Amino acid sequence: EFDAKVIRCTACKNGFDVVLEDTAFYPEGGGQPFDTGTLNGVEVFDVQRDQQDVIHHYVKEALDEGKVVHGVIDWNRRFDFMQNHSGEHIISGLIHKHFGYENVGFHMGEYICADFNGNLTEENIEEVERRVNQAIWTNLCVQEILCSPSETARYDYRSKISIEGTTRIISIDGYDMCACCGMHVKNTGEIGICKVINFEKSRNKTRVFLLSGRRAFAYLSHIHQENSSISKLLSAKPLEISAAVSHLQQR
Repeated sequence: EFDAKVIRCTACKNGFDVVLEDTAFYPEGGGQPFDTGTLNGVEVFDVQRDQQDVIHHYVKEALDEGKVVHGVIDWNRRFDFMQNHSGEHIISGLIHKHFGYENVGFHMGEYICADFNGNLTEENIEEVERRVNQAIWTNLCVQEILCSPSETARYDYRSKISIEGTTRIISIDGYDMCACCGMHVKNTGEIGICKVINFEKSRNKTRVFLLSGRRAFAYLSHIHQENSSISKLLSAKPLEISAAVSHLQQR
């Protein structure tokens, strides 16, 4: 939660465009969706950053210019993105470290999608998944390093691009170091668990679908419920379903 003065409020297509003196709302960017929440109880349904780095909050009702408003971020949504973004960093760092592949695409939707410029096998991904969860359970500090253009040469990090101003590097000791503008947890233990759901190969690229934290727990709970239902239908133990299905097919 935070308080900030309204600098500008103008009507737009779906409501009102509000610019604040300062904000804690994350605007869409870097593969991470925008925050939602409220300003003085009014719903914030979109947050975007323009080319001049001005952050625009889109709301349903007008807010008085010059007045101080109280902002509240939807914490469940924000923390979900933090867990999944940090989980993706560890996986991308491990794949880069052990196979030399770069993350060339990142999207946070129903699943977290990460594209790598190389071929990964099922065995490769299983090993990476094991290592990323070990990093989570070790509860490592997720460090934020802010450095000027002259200082970036000190660090060996992913996504190294030329930035005129300050570069923000997210570092997880022994696992990843990457330039990033997104939201992350303070310690890897907050991620809880990371699960690779699927992967696809296309030419010389591999797209990995994964879930972390609360979202991964909800997915695995759903899988467990489905598994239990099938177990009862087949009169088979939960860990013996595949054998029961094979027997049913033979019959």
